[in-house]
Amino acid sequence: MKGLSLFCMVLCMIGLNARVVIGEQRFKDIEELNLEQLLDVKIGIASGRAQPLDEAPGIVSAISAEEIRRLGARNLEEVLETVPGFEVLTDHLGRQRIVVRGLAAGASASVLVMFNGQRLNEAVTGGATALNLDIPVDNLERIEIIRGPGSALFGTNAFAGVINLIAYTAERFEGLRLSAGGGSFDTRQFNVLAGQVLDGVGVSGFLQYRDTNGAGRSIERDSQSPLPGDADPFMIRVSRAPGETDDERRGLDANVNLTYKGLTLSGRFKDERSGGYIGFNDNLSDSTLKNRQIVLDARYRYALGEQGSVLAGFGFSQNESRQRLELLPPGGFFGTRFKDGIVLDADVNTRRFSGQVVLDYAGLAQHDFTLGISFANESTFDLQTQGNVERDPETLIFTPQPSFETLPFNLIRDSGRDVFSVFLQDIWQPWPQFNVTLGVRYDRFSDFGNTLDPRVAAVWRFAKPFYLKMLYGKAFRAPTFTELSFDATSPLTNFSGNAELKPATLQTFEAALGYAHPNLRLNANYFLTLVRDMIVLTPAELTDVDRAFFTYRNDLDIDIHGVEVEGQATWRDHTFFVNYTYQSPKVKETGERLADVPSHLANLGLSAAIGPYIRITPTLRIRSSRPRAEGDPRDKSPAYALVNVTLFVHNFFRTLELSGSVYNVFNTLYSDPAPISTVPEDYPRPGRSVFIKATYRF
Repeated sequence: MKGLSLFCMVLCMIGLNARVVIGEQRFKDIEELNLEQLLDVKIGIASGRAQPLDEAPGIVSAISAEEIRRLGARNLEEVLETVPGFEVLTDHLGRQRIVVRGLAAGASASVLVMFNGQRLNEAVTGGATALNLDIPVDNLERIEIIRGPGSALFGTNAFAGVINLIAYTAERFEGLRLSAGGGSFDTRQFNVLAGQVLDGVGVSGFLQYRDTNGAGRSIERDSQSPLPGDADPFMIRVSRAPGETDDERRGLDANVNLTYKGLTLSGRFKDERSGGYIGFNDNLSDSTLKNRQIVLDARYRYALGEQGSVLAGFGFSQNESRQRLELLPPGGFFGTRFKDGIVLDADVNTRRFSGQVVLDYAGLAQHDFTLGISFANESTFDLQTQGNVERDPETLIFTPQPSFETLPFNLIRDSGRDVFSVFLQDIWQPWPQFNVTLGVRYDRFSDFGNTLDPRVAAVWRFAKPFYLKMLYGKAFRAPTFTELSFDATSPLTNFSGNAELKPATLQTFEAALGYAHPNLRLNANYFLTLVRDMIVLTPAELTDVDRAFFTYRNDLDIDIHGVEVEGQATWRDHTFFVNYTYQSPKVKETGERLADVPSHLANLGLSAAIGPYIRITPTLRIRSSRPRAEGDPRDKSPAYALVNVTLFVHNFFRTLELSGSVYNVFNTLYSDPAPISTVPEDYPRPGRSVFIKATYRF
């Protein structure tokens, strides 16, 4: 706590006069920016070079801080739900699953999430959201998003999409901003953002605390509820259902950034605790998750005159997950009666060290070259599992214990890998209105071998303000430590890892046509994605009693095609946006529709100024029905539409701003899909909620 107090004091000391910077101009308040300036953003996620959205070699979205604020978004999930082709679903432990363009298999492990260019994905689950149940957005200047493959630049996990969260630096925000809010479900949120430049040294930081009791949605039946015909006393199931989900969350987020000339030092800290939502085995349970993530990054860029630069960087991340999992409620049977149930405390921790050197060279006419070399090491550490069970090494039968003991198995076995990578890119611009990007990346993994991922992108501004993009990219997703080495000897579940896995691969072909004008932006694109060797759980061959019933295999090929259409129009100080996605993912072998994925997604929103002091932003999110998996007798997961409304009052007293948001205005009942034989009515999502916030800039 002393460290947190010191951090708060530092933030307050460096806050002198809040300003936002775009280009060389500084503004007292972001409301003074006109919409043309907000739309004229250059992004670097698609090629590593600052480019306008229309010239970027990819299907890219950029969401500014102002757009985030007007949406009333409190976290990354609420922003992504407005992006074409994106969905954020909830799993059995309340963790977010980011789904892009219908690729639900693998979910968050297929999307690379970065914070200022440093990856938040960890190696156990492969995703960023297992240790980041909520990612705040009040500290972000911009969010850049690629829909489609990004492995040619970023390597593994940049499979179906890439998200880069760009935090404010002191050069972009000077001063102090305080924010406090609260609302439904006993939710409270406090944060402070500060930045200051002194003698060429820029220091900025952000601190947020958020807690909520959560919606506590009703669960009538779970995976351990009694089934019809359970007459055998030794087969009687004991369940906590009916009951309520445990959505309690407490989270602390902090980041700091220091810049001096070409040197940048940054760090991010995340500490959170949450209830287990439903439970690890889809059983309504008394479970908790405790997560911590530390990300450190150091970079130095040396300019080579006007011809380019050399960037040297070092990164470190530490990911700690402590899970208290109630696998069986008190009185349940697992070969014998467990009076106190089965409870495990599992520590699963990983570290990642990385280094890179990147050369940008523009010394040849019409060509911008990038050459990069990187190395990374990922490994587990301090794995430990404690529980109130014991397993006989001969009979393999579990028996209850009166107290918690350290167990001879863990969720996963000790794991590690080294990754060596080389990538090369050339941006060739023979004419001002036409450019071609060629790129390729080679990755060598010590545990499964190598991959080679090319990409080609042609962008033609054939008649201002029209543009055409033709894109091809290949990507891969490395097997996670869970998929490679989940320990089947534990009583957690009936599946095991598979050390023989190879990476899943993806190829995407895209064509996009767009119209870009300061007051009107329209674009439409078609995509065809071919996914091969996707890693999924499949029935195992039982050779002895120690084997699990399921194991991971490269056993699913998926073909996905779809269309995305989006538009944004501005008139005076009003903005209207709309986007629509059609997606059709099918299993290649059978031609069957992929389960749990809607065919249609749509978002609409209007941000309207009402006089000089008030702005209102209503939004509408629409999702069509979702088909079930083969053999699932349940009806399709029904379609739904959600309405959110945010109201701002600003400029009436210095820099004070008041906002109020109502989410799910009409209290629509909707759920995220749950597997068969788990929660029959799926994973319920929150009803109507309200959040009110006050922000003051010094």
